[in-house]
Amino acid sequence: TITINTNTISATSSLNLTGAAASTWQTTGANSTLTISSASTTLISSNNTLTASSSQDMLFTTAGSERMRILSTGEIGIGSSTAATLFSVATSTNIFNITSGGRVGIGTTSPAYTLSIVGNIYGSGNAIFGGTLASATTTITGDLLPNANLTYNLGSPTAKWANIYVGTTTIG
Repeated sequence: TITINTNTISATSSLNLTGAAASTWQTTGANSTLTISSASTTLISSNNTLTASSSQDMLFTTAGSERMRILSTGEIGIGSSTAATLFSVATSTNIFNITSGGRVGIGTTSPAYTLSIVGNIYGSGNAIFGGTLASATTTITGDLLPNANLTYNLGSPTAKWANIYVGTTTIG
């Protein structure tokens, strides 16, 4: 049964709503539900939430192109029809990913650490490391300062520098 304004219509088959340039489908009332279904499956049901009640992915498109997809498994992909991880933002390559284990990858879909970055990193503020800084090559374009005088070593008895270059002198 369908009520339009004060008129009640009994429908014996599907109701097809067609509009001109733009159509609005609206339900009102505290417990109103708008349901969009195909022949055999409820695709989207809305009652204060947007729910895809089928096993199909939920797609968001603009201007005829897919922009975002929520997979039926819960992964979210923006800029891609697939999600490489729990949350992926992609351009021509996956550039930002969050895994189900909480790891964040920038430039990688399989971050090995809490934060894994493939590519160059630029920072304009301070970088503070509380553990070991392991690197193939690190270039520092500013001062390298300890946070207290006469407290920290450069190297150790078991991890020694081969040469230290200071001004015009080489130590080592």
